[in-house]
Amino acid sequence: MRLLVAAFAEVPSLSFESEAVTEIAKAFEGWFEVEVFTPMVEAGAHLEAFHGGRLHRVPLPAAADAEAAAAAFRRGLERQVDSAGWDAVHVFSAIEGRPIADRLPAGVPLIFEPQPVPSLLFRLGLPGRGWAARLAADEAVVLERAQAVVLHEATDAGALRYRRRLAPHAILPEPVDLDDYHWEQFVPAAVPVVLVLDAGLDDPTRQAIDRALAALPGPVVRWLDLRRARIGLEGRAEPVALPAWFAGAADRPVPLRLAARAALNASDVVVIPHPAALDTAGGTTSCRRWGVLQAAACRRPVVLSEGPGAPAPSRLAEHLFRFPAGDWGAMADRVRSLLFHPTKAIQVADRARQRVEAEFSAADFRRRLRAIYAGLVEREPGVPRAAPVRLERPA
Repeated sequence: MRLLVAAFAEVPSLSFESEAVTEIAKAFEGWFEVEVFTPMVEAGAHLEAFHGGRLHRVPLPAAADAEAAAAAFRRGLERQVDSAGWDAVHVFSAIEGRPIADRLPAGVPLIFEPQPVPSLLFRLGLPGRGWAARLAADEAVVLERAQAVVLHEATDAGALRYRRRLAPHAILPEPVDLDDYHWEQFVPAAVPVVLVLDAGLDDPTRQAIDRALAALPGPVVRWLDLRRARIGLEGRAEPVALPAWFAGAADRPVPLRLAARAALNASDVVVIPHPAALDTAGGTTSCRRWGVLQAAACRRPVVLSEGPGAPAPSRLAEHLFRFPAGDWGAMADRVRSLLFHPTKAIQVADRARQRVEAEFSAADFRRRLRAIYAGLVEREPGVPRAAPVRLERPA
């Protein structure tokens, strides 16, 4: 059996789509032949082995804006859909969902796991005026065609920009692979480190955050650009690639997720402000959600702001230190309090880690996702299958 997973996101990258694609490929290894289709922004291999499946990357035009990149990705995806027969298809946004919904045969299940604003759009630059309305219209088509919708928060249904009936759906928390965290521990360094996660901030906001944190006595401030996987270090004028920072003089490449978690583990406090652009875009970027969960999994205290388009994960909200959006003085006060009261910071961060272990297990995500597919895909003789999971039906 063949499963096509299409995501308008780089794999690997520091985003939820990248994490989810990896977990989907792991979940169906031995059941489906998994074909992953993603864009290629930077040069790399076109076709690779990928957890029992294959990773296809379509190159985007040089210096392409978001509109041109999405158009090129859709053309490549149409060719991929027409190239073979598929037993199921899994998509994350209307960018990849609409061409599939238009071309997929009626009997093939389409599973829609919506991320309202793919993080790659923020890296390329949001499209021009009217893109949100067009994307909403495309999402409505994908929703009508989908056999199942996978949400990650109960409120995600309201965050979708269309106002149509909700297809049968399930709510599964975002997966966090805790197997990569067995070696980490929270050991305060001689000089405290504050790591700011940048999920699409503008220059005035970055400068305001820098000024507020510079007024604190003692800490070193580092910036982690989630969209480009670059880290800004003290004493360096330009940010460096995250794998290069972690590998040092090593000759072999370093896995990106490992490098990102090393950057989180090297910090004492993680600050996650929300980009103002999200308030008008209508949904959170997947890399910001990824950053919140990974910082909590690393047992690091998280200071973050919320906005209409960037809420905190509800299952973690009580274990995060929040401040009003745009109030950088309040942000600095939260950071100062955590640095001067490390015992309190460790206690709250440990509770957040425990919540991640209980609610965001990647193994549980894979099991429940297999159960969803078991109720949608025809049974194949001789293949063990999980019991179908109950989908919520629209009222």
